[in-house]
Amino acid sequence: MGSPRCSQCNTLTIIANSQDGSSLSIMGTRKMTKGLGWGGKRPGAGRKPLRPGMVRDQRVVVMLARDELAALTALAESKDIPVGTAAYEIVARSLRRSSPKP
Repeated sequence: MGSPRCSQCNTLTIIANSQDGSSLSIMGTRKMTKGLGWGGKRPGAGRKPLRPGMVRDQRVVVMLARDELAALTALAESKDIPVGTAAYEIVARSLRRSSPKP
């Protein structure tokens, strides 16, 4: 079995030997393109942008006990959101409550 590439026409030809080795057959020819297997940018894909001034670009790491993580996971599943989003909502809500009012 072989797969020679044609660099001038940018194709890949799939060739197979017969069982007894007496003949070759061309299985197919395929145009080679950049990014094989990737469909490119899709409309609506990716995280939606936040409002101006609301960009979250800072990272914080928190260590939790197993029971705390289980409670956070259960909360996230009940709201059908990722665990990280549930943790963010808890922290953001707490900060809004505790920040001094002008």
